[in-house]
Amino acid sequence: MFSSMHVYVPNQIILQRNELIERSILKRLGSVEDMASAAAFLASDDASFITAETIVVAGGTQSRL
Repeated sequence: MFSSMHVYVPNQIILQRNELIERSILKRLGSVEDMASAAAFLASDDASFITAETIVVAGGTQSRL
């Protein structure tokens, strides 16, 4: 899950990340898989009647901020 780029993270960034998680309804950050699932849905026949909409994939974060 983590690469060598994640070895050093300043404490302030960790605190900001934890604050975002705490504000989130789902109590976690979104993943690449979350974004890919939304994109796959929009590309599928199940989304054939959806037009000109903004799909927010934010785990409820906007409703809490």
